[in-house]
Amino acid sequence: MSKKFIRVGEIYLTGEKNRFTKQFSGNIKIGIAQEKQTSEDRSKKHQTGNSHEIIILAKIKDVSDALVLEQKLHTYLTMRRLYGEWFVISEDELPLLEAYGIILKDQVQVSVELLQNSMGIGEIKDNGLTREATNEEINLLNKLTIQKERLLISSNICKVCKAELIKLAGLGSGIEDILSITTKSGGKYFDKDRFMKDHPELYEACMVEKPEGWESKFTAQAKANLKSLSPELAELIKKIPTDVHAGRKKSKKLDRNEIATQLHYQYLKHIREEELAKSAIHELELALKLRTGEYLAIEGVSSWKRGLTPVKKEFSSSTLQSNYPDIFAKYQVQKPDVWDTEVEKYRPYQFDKEEISFESIYHVSSREEIINESLTVLKKENVY
Repeated sequence: MSKKFIRVGEIYLTGEKNRFTKQFSGNIKIGIAQEKQTSEDRSKKHQTGNSHEIIILAKIKDVSDALVLEQKLHTYLTMRRLYGEWFVISEDELPLLEAYGIILKDQVQVSVELLQNSMGIGEIKDNGLTREATNEEINLLNKLTIQKERLLISSNICKVCKAELIKLAGLGSGIEDILSITTKSGGKYFDKDRFMKDHPELYEACMVEKPEGWESKFTAQAKANLKSLSPELAELIKKIPTDVHAGRKKSKKLDRNEIATQLHYQYLKHIREEELAKSAIHELELALKLRTGEYLAIEGVSSWKRGLTPVKKEFSSSTLQSNYPDIFAKYQVQKPDVWDTEVEKYRPYQFDKEEISFESIYHVSSREEIINESLTVLKKENVY
């Protein structure tokens, strides 16, 4: 994210009220109003086409980066997402949601300040020096490692759940409300190797000089290995077929069943954890960037190589296309259509509401318990 994308704004929570019964539907939209727009402006737009009365229930004003706060709230409420920006939230839960929004607002402010401060350093050439790490920097690295481990575990649980949902769908087009399998164009690519072989002189004539540019590469020495974290989960990943769509054809989606619902629940829960871990990783890396400062590296913690890249020549397909369109078209290759698989990021079906939580599951359960819970679901349903 660059500075130009940081926009002050406000978060609004709107609800639907039945015009006849005056009762709330229990669905709440969490959105943002930025720049010259107000929450009232946004609410009027949402009212169009909605038979229910849209009412602003709460606002969180003067947010330093409204989009980031909106995304954080959406992530925390993943398990309550009904569709898009609409969530299943009762009126009794609204004060809790508003209170945590204000807490997260302060966190966003800290994150914005970290980003702004670190971006300036990224534009300064490193001094080529290294130094020893302080205890605080080692602590930051340890926290970063933990978050990368959480990200690795949850992202791979999502992969297994998705693979098993595809398996449940058989050779069809998915599972109603949970999994969609559609075809999309594979696109085109320019066959540079064949062109170079057929037209070496013209290939050379289309070489253009790429001027020197600025390179900024930051690396934190935090590593995570799935096999050491969970050999059983690592083994399941290895068993996922390389071609899960062999023999597939367009057909009607299968009806959602209990097995698919349980897998969907696990998938959504860990998609939530992925996003929480990514956000934490981003903020910890920003903190380490500030610590690294103008140094090339902090020994055993981080490195930040910054400097100009040399001038070099490279082939320009756009130059060929402009000057020799017929030849360019001859080497355009159409890729075959591919199957596109998407697990729904929301639950557009009735589900049991859990207590709203604004913390990671890794903060309330051990890593082993979390992995075992997901594996138990798979074993219980005889999925693998």
